[in-house]
Amino acid sequence: MKQTTTPNQYMTHEDLADMSKEIITAIDGMFQEQNKRFDKIEKEVQGLKKFEKKQLEANEQIIGELKTIREEQSATLIQYRRTNDKLDGHELRITHLESVNLAFT
Repeated sequence: MKQTTTPNQYMTHEDLADMSKEIITAIDGMFQEQNKRFDKIEKEVQGLKKFEKKQLEANEQIIGELKTIREEQSATLIQYRRTNDKLDGHELRITHLESVNLAFT
């Protein structure tokens, strides 16, 4: 701002009007700068939202795959236990048959 008065003078109506215009121009410039910054931040937030959406979709896919693996492992474990129980049963039968066979010989 330019100073149009000397320290001993009072400001005139024109001086006040000029000062008011300069202040308004400065404030408008600050608002424009802030709006640019807010626009930039808004774009970054939108980018983060897109990233978050992709990440959530990827996580859901991984969770689905892990659930499938867990179900397959459970089914495999059940089948393994059945097979193991059958083998144990066969071993007992064979042992019993061998002992009966030895008794008759």
